[in-house]
Amino acid sequence: MDLNGRINEFISSKGLSVAEFERICGLSNGYVRKVKDSLGKRGLSDILRNFPELNKDWLLTGEGKMLNPSVVQKNQNGDNIHGQSVTVNKSESEKLLDIIRMQAEQLSKSQEQISKGQEQIDRLLTLLENK
Repeated sequence: MDLNGRINEFISSKGLSVAEFERICGLSNGYVRKVKDSLGKRGLSDILRNFPELNKDWLLTGEGKMLNPSVVQKNQNGDNIHGQSVTVNKSESEKLLDIIRMQAEQLSKSQEQISKGQEQIDRLLTLLENK
């Protein structure tokens, strides 16, 4: 299968039309149809940025699997709450963990500020009570 065939196979697997795929990636109308044996750097980067699950090696050479390995999270019954498995790319989960860590740091700093503010209020109340 050639490059154009692999792109169309991926588009089909996503349930998209070629026009939707081109729009999502910011590619010109007819871009996919014109692809023969190679993608420009910009086109490749636009596609991979918008579809990080797409295996670059498979897209360019046909070797390996179409999709990058992903993490499947399941509950004890093997499915998510809605009865479907959930797929999360490692890069997405790493981004989410970074966000959670940053929010935890901000929460900790906020709690410290609240504690210091409460100490100041307590001191002021003590001063007022002594007058």
